[in-house]
Amino acid sequence: MSISLKKLKDQVIVITGASSKVGIATAKMAAAKGAKVLLTSKNEDALLQLATELRSKGYPATWVPADIGREEDVHKIAEAAIRTFGRFDTWVNSSDVSLLGESTEATQDDIKRMFNMNYRGIIYSSQIAIKHFKERGVPGALINMSAVWSDRGTVIPVPSSASNFSVKEWTDNLRADIAKDKLPVSITLLHPGKAVTPYNETMKKHKVMVYPAGSVAENIIYAAQHPKEDIHVYVKESKHPILSSLAVAGLGVIVYASIKQKDQTPTPKN
Repeated sequence: MSISLKKLKDQVIVITGASSKVGIATAKMAAAKGAKVLLTSKNEDALLQLATELRSKGYPATWVPADIGREEDVHKIAEAAIRTFGRFDTWVNSSDVSLLGESTEATQDDIKRMFNMNYRGIIYSSQIAIKHFKERGVPGALINMSAVWSDRGTVIPVPSSASNFSVKEWTDNLRADIAKDKLPVSITLLHPGKAVTPYNETMKKHKVMVYPAGSVAENIIYAAQHPKEDIHVYVKESKHPILSSLAVAGLGVIVYASIKQKDQTPTPKN
């Protein structure tokens, strides 16, 4: 079914993981284009700093500290958006916990923490967002974050690729349910390489794909206004850092090829 999403200037956007580089870039970009934003993450100091910066420029912004791996916290996020702005039109799940290393090296505590944030958090948030859109009876957008290795595993962030794959399967199934019920909800799964974030200092030595956070944010802004099932954030092959590091393992070309075969969406301008 055809879904007509609001222009950004008419939207209220919830951004989880708002203290991350991608979350910050998305919040600043959305606010500058006229959107009202609700910022949330576990980092209360960072949220306050970002909200203060946006408000100083005259942008409507509020924040609520929360852990999306806790269902009660996700309810708190939605309630804060409705209490402050009366609704929300787009929900962006940009929270992410990644683990580097081989599957056999990951501890159970690390895996539990990662899946609580990356997978359970996505489930809780998706359910709350869709319930809100359904109750309002108007179009809305849900944007979930995965990664390029949600389609195919890799030898570096093995535990992370498992959670990314789970997010992909959940989002695909959710989209099928929405289509069956004919709800006017756009569900986008974003497949970026790893954007520039604090933990990328560790990732640099592994030569994992690193993208500017702004490029990921631009695609989020695009998806908030244009229904799109999957968006792959990619770079040209000659600049693809994972190719040289994984070619010997026979995985670099496979990963890149799997991206090229998908519906590519270049970084949008608006």
